[in-house]
Amino acid sequence: MRRSLRILREPVLHFLLLGALAFAAWPERRPEVRVSPAELAALADAFRSETGREPNPEERETLLARAIDERILLAEAFRLGLDRNDTAVATRLARIGSFVADAPPTRGADAAARARALGLDSDDVVIRRYLAERMRQRLARGADRTPPSRAELEAHVRAHPERFALPERIAFRHVFLRDAEGGDPARMQSLEVALSSLPLERAARLGDPFPRSRRMNASREAIARAFGPAFLAALDPTRTQRWQGPIPSSHGIHYVFVESLTGRELPDFEAVRARAEQELLAERRAERLARRLAELRAHYAIALP
Repeated sequence: MRRSLRILREPVLHFLLLGALAFAAWPERRPEVRVSPAELAALADAFRSETGREPNPEERETLLARAIDERILLAEAFRLGLDRNDTAVATRLARIGSFVADAPPTRGADAAARARALGLDSDDVVIRRYLAERMRQRLARGADRTPPSRAELEAHVRAHPERFALPERIAFRHVFLRDAEGGDPARMQSLEVALSSLPLERAARLGDPFPRSRRMNASREAIARAFGPAFLAALDPTRTQRWQGPIPSSHGIHYVFVESLTGRELPDFEAVRARAEQELLAERRAERLARRLAELRAHYAIALP
């Protein structure tokens, strides 16, 4: 029962049911959009190649919905004649037509016409993707291009800190010992005593020379690149204002004094204003495209695999 209720809430099923209802109310026969089981299997294979796992039921429904949308976009592109007088399509068809077997060699418009006559314009993957994208742009055209207000942009930035926030930064000093095995235990013990008793400026000059700076203020990712993942894993950035170690790295071992830990913070608004505006305008285009696609679905009969 619970699964039945969850399925009834699925957005993919919603648009398919709406399409079926609209079809029942539409007196004339409408063009059919069909995705074959082989095509759906190919989409699942591509998903596995990209993610390394099987798509779950919800992801399979998403793949099906995208495939149906692609079919509708392509059908509309051909219905509106977007493939006609298009230089990119003509060039592609001419190339395809020139390689047709058992036919006299032709080039240019003749080769393109031959390819059209053989139905290769609707079979070629490159042309299909190109025309579907052109149709997307056409449907999205007309979206509100009015620049968002400052208040809208600031609200967008606050609503998406994961996109705009500066990464967490760790500021630290370190004392380096060249021997990765720890060297002389007596030397390490003497160093630890000195670190705990000397002022920071003097203590930070102890140890062996280090090829890079003895001081760093960087993100976790940058620290891992500079010192290796073992260093980052052993470092406790929350233990500030005291020495910790020994900590191994790709260079040797270190005693580390964390000076400060800066959490993820939103940058100055003006630094991200342009990007926020681009995102909001892109969202408007995506919303218009989704609305227009929903309208188009009502004019097609959708055959499920």
